[in-house]
Amino acid sequence: MNRMPLELVSMIISEIRPWTYRRVPPDEKLAHLANLSHTWQAAIESKTFRKLEVLNSELETFQQLFQGTNIRRRELVQKLYFSIKFPKEEVWDDEVGRCCPVNSKVDFDAEGDIWHRDVTKLFRILSDIEIRFQAQIGRTAPPMKLVFYNCTRAGRCELVKPSYRPCSWGLHTRPEMAAVRTRPGSVRVPELRNIPALYQVASFRACASSCSKWLHPEWIHMLASHLPNLSNMEVFFEDPYNWGRNWRREYQLALARSLDKALNRSLEVIRIYSNTQDLKNEDVDLHQISSPDITDHFSNRLLRQVSTFANLRTLYLEGIMVVSETMFQSCVERPSTIFFPQLEEFYLHFAPSSAEGHWFYLRDDAAFAAQEDLENEPGLQPGKGFIVYKDTHLPMGEVSNYYQYRSLPNPETLTPFLSSAAHFCRTLPKIKRFALKMNDRPGGYDELTFDFIDRILELWYFPGGVSHGGFRKASQCPVLPIDQRIAQYDRVYFRIGSSRLDERIVESWRKAVGVDGKINHLDQNHFKKEYCPFRHFYTGEILQEW
Repeated sequence: MNRMPLELVSMIISEIRPWTYRRVPPDEKLAHLANLSHTWQAAIESKTFRKLEVLNSELETFQQLFQGTNIRRRELVQKLYFSIKFPKEEVWDDEVGRCCPVNSKVDFDAEGDIWHRDVTKLFRILSDIEIRFQAQIGRTAPPMKLVFYNCTRAGRCELVKPSYRPCSWGLHTRPEMAAVRTRPGSVRVPELRNIPALYQVASFRACASSCSKWLHPEWIHMLASHLPNLSNMEVFFEDPYNWGRNWRREYQLALARSLDKALNRSLEVIRIYSNTQDLKNEDVDLHQISSPDITDHFSNRLLRQVSTFANLRTLYLEGIMVVSETMFQSCVERPSTIFFPQLEEFYLHFAPSSAEGHWFYLRDDAAFAAQEDLENEPGLQPGKGFIVYKDTHLPMGEVSNYYQYRSLPNPETLTPFLSSAAHFCRTLPKIKRFALKMNDRPGGYDELTFDFIDRILELWYFPGGVSHGGFRKASQCPVLPIDQRIAQYDRVYFRIGSSRLDERIVESWRKAVGVDGKINHLDQNHFKKEYCPFRHFYTGEILQEW
């Protein structure tokens, strides 16, 4: 068995258990195969140690994996996902039932202490591993990615007998429900003191979702400040509509202040992902989450801050991010002495609503008026309501139908936004790929309820000599046929469905591509999906200039 090539054994192991996102149960683990031979052990370790998922309750076990001569395993580790699961509370009286937040009181201060204790322990373990690796192997350990994946609470209903689970939100009054609601970002964790710096962590992802959203975002810069050699940083956060205007605004402002300290000027890649609630009803009142000073909004503040980073090559703003209408304008009008000197890739996936509380699109009344049998439209689902939250966290009413109908570009908001984006793109000295996308889901183009309207907006800019591809994710750029006639020119591609762009937008991008540049319109009817729903291939004529 030891004579088999390591590569061949690795291929066999991959067939035994292909790579998966899910946590592997004990009966499917590969550890029992490691005893076959040294070759099998090396192949299994190279596969299993490449990405490690560690719970706070498993820190001692994790530490034991690298004891003695097993310190060599550190060389295999590329990614470490760390999650914190807060312990279960004591068993309650079954007659009372405490499977909802009203009856189950969460001790947030205690959970903050647990977070502080386990994070400190993790950093000390990782630092010890780095020191012992260098001492025993004779070189520094390879760089790795550290992911603070999530904080969760043990399921409280697991502790209650199935016959005693009558409690739900519907059995409580509004004051009772409001009393137990905790403001996102209101739980502060103790300051991290006397923890070692981790010099071999080159990439860091902070996930401020699930139970982590209750923590004040300052925890992000607390950790980042102990990662001095970061080159890649990712931040995931939530921005649901049902938090209400005040909570959304305050959380984003706190997050912006934390990122002011967390984002290191030596970063080369920054990815910010906003998990925004998908508004199925577009007749609701939007929240104005921007402040009178436009630089205080999260998107404006972030863009201006990173514009001075001398090493930044890639900036991705993903999810469905609610941005300010003045995002690009405020950055260009107040330029710093250094303005994105090395930025090569910029990608923004923005929501159809702005931080100022305006829509980028209008309702197509003419299209709706032409539909005499609208009530019989197959796509209409009257049985499914959408809860309208307005400015509170409590449901204030229910809309009986989905009306996701805004499909006409709003000249008062979308036109200046895309025009300022052209000016912004033109000022980037080394940009190679610039992309804007506005649709409701990544890769989704058929989310509208009514099939007689569409809403698609995608824009890609490439300077002369740069290929169409190259974006980190396939969904961020379609597969376009290479046209050598225009490959040497600066060019921009628009995908807008059946809409027509305002001439002011086109003129702004004409200035961005220059006199010899090309502006192309991609016909929506010539896109097709292959291999997966997110991979789009364009099969039509590519050069359709306005």
